[in-house]
Amino acid sequence: MDLPPATGTLRLTGGPIPSAGRLEVAYRNEWGSVSGMGVGWGGKESAVACRQMGYPGVTSYWTSNEPSHPNWISAMDDLTRSRMIFLYNVSCLGNETSLARSSMMTIAGAP
Repeated sequence: MDLPPATGTLRLTGGPIPSAGRLEVAYRNEWGSVSGMGVGWGGKESAVACRQMGYPGVTSYWTSNEPSHPNWISAMDDLTRSRMIFLYNVSCLGNETSLARSSMMTIAGAP
């Protein structure tokens, strides 16, 4: 039996290889997307997410603010497909050990 994911755990899903795909975060025992909407996702946020997942660094990243990659799903696609977006407005300095330590972020649906 699989245990539910711990809140704040990250994973990549739907990509062509394990180290690529849509970034998702666990929140209240469910998986939801991390969106580039709002402040905007960039290299610093990607570096922190990769570090948190145990990767040595970032080779490239794509956000929902850019033209769609043919194999990936944008945040707007998530909304139209009724997928949950749990985290947006993420802004990092680049030296954090996890997205939870970012200088700014919004948790969707949080009080």
